[in-house]
Amino acid sequence: MTAVGGTVGLLDIAMTTEATAVERELARPVLTRVNAAGSAAFALGAIVGSLLASRAGPMWCALPVAAVVLPVMWEAARLGPRHPAPMPAHGHAGSARFGSTVLLLGAVLGLSIADEATAAMWSSSFLAGQAIELAAYVDAGAAFFAGCQAVVRWFGDLLRQRFGNCRIIIRWLALTAG
Repeated sequence: MTAVGGTVGLLDIAMTTEATAVERELARPVLTRVNAAGSAAFALGAIVGSLLASRAGPMWCALPVAAVVLPVMWEAARLGPRHPAPMPAHGHAGSARFGSTVLLLGAVLGLSIADEATAAMWSSSFLAGQAIELAAYVDAGAAFFAGCQAVVRWFGDLLRQRFGNCRIIIRWLALTAG
């Protein structure tokens, strides 16, 4: 589980870093659509992986992963490093306060994601232990959750463009606290 968590975390960092660079180059929001694609891939992977694991054995789950990851790695290596986009100028008087705000927001988001992942993994293990004949459907909940995330995230960039990042974050935090 530690290796899976670490791999997912590193993948999320890589995906967010690349999406942020693309967003800066395009000068328009695209980050949440990239995350939507990731969530949709997770939903599809959960369904395919669950069916493969229950019918052919867990080792067969590596095939669809390799079929997706290896071509992406090949293309990334072929393209080489991207030219860095210019960074916005920083150094205003409130930068120390801004850093602590980012740290606090990151901690809130991290705890939220940890809760989601723990609930998904625990519920899958619990269901598999309760009814082994339903093992093929264990990841249906995770797939449904990721599918819902994909739908919501698909429209996130439109909301960011319309309302701005700060207003969305403040409302999200208020909704979460409530």
